[in-house]
Amino acid sequence: MTEQLTEQKKATPWKIIIPIAIVLVMCCLCLAVAGVLAYIRSQGGELFSLLPLDAPPLVTEAPVAVTEAPVLSSDSQVLGDWDFYYSWSCSTYNTTPASLTFYPDHTFFYDEYSGGYGTWSVEGDAIDFIFDEGRRVHYIGNFNPAFDYVDGTFVDNTDGTGCWYASRR
Repeated sequence: MTEQLTEQKKATPWKIIIPIAIVLVMCCLCLAVAGVLAYIRSQGGELFSLLPLDAPPLVTEAPVAVTEAPVLSSDSQVLGDWDFYYSWSCSTYNTTPASLTFYPDHTFFYDEYSGGYGTWSVEGDAIDFIFDEGRRVHYIGNFNPAFDYVDGTFVDNTDGTGCWYASRR
């Protein structure tokens, strides 16, 4: 009978250790499978479409701020002071620039000689401005892409014509 008790004592630890080991191995396998599934899902895999889509992502990244440069209207790009050159023959331009200033109310002032006021408009890269008095010279031109240089032609009320250009001060 003592032999039976000794055999029972020897067999008892294995009866407890083996089931615990099996449970631990199963837990490790479950964790490994869950990790593989999570990796596949994070890579955009459609293998497990039943997984909830609203679950938080495994890897979170800081949001990237997107800022766009303000778009300026053509009108605002024209405003300010310009050095103005002209030629009635389109070959010899004045050597000292006149000052041409465009205002937000679509008026301009030209300071050469006695000066003069007029009105202006812009559409895209094209400008059109005309003096309100005197020879009523009418200027039409186009800006470069940076809106810091413009050139064109002009005509007055006596059918005199010429060329002109201006650069931002």
